[in-house]
Amino acid sequence: MEDLSELTKIHHNSYIGLSQEGISPFVCCSRTWSDFHAEYVRHFTRQQRLDNKEYFKRFFKPELTLPINQIQNQIDRNLVTPIIRHIHSPAMDPAGQIIHVEQIHIHFTEGSALNIDGTWKHGQIEIPNAACNQLVDWGFLLPENLQ
Repeated sequence: MEDLSELTKIHHNSYIGLSQEGISPFVCCSRTWSDFHAEYVRHFTRQQRLDNKEYFKRFFKPELTLPINQIQNQIDRNLVTPIIRHIHSPAMDPAGQIIHVEQIHIHFTEGSALNIDGTWKHGQIEIPNAACNQLVDWGFLLPENLQ
């Protein structure tokens, strides 16, 4: 491993991290510091999100924990709460760029849809606890985390 002083050109510094598997999960600059915290809050439970609201909001980056087709498969096989109807990925142009600033979103049986960033695509409902917990497991931000 390269000496940190040579890598950063700063003396009297050190790494901090949660793994002994190479250097990538370690903190050595402001970007890796943010990434470190983002990875940590990514695994928060719903209650941890609420208990650590400001810290969570600062570092959480909504992203799916499973591929969309696996999530839709769980929905189709009735392995999740029945209020969840389906998941959609944003429309893409031929170059793979998102069209119309859409986001990954989940549709509920009564017609509303929630974006992965916790904002409503359309409609709005009180999401049942079971559905909230499932969305947290899939990497969604909940509307309660935006308040």
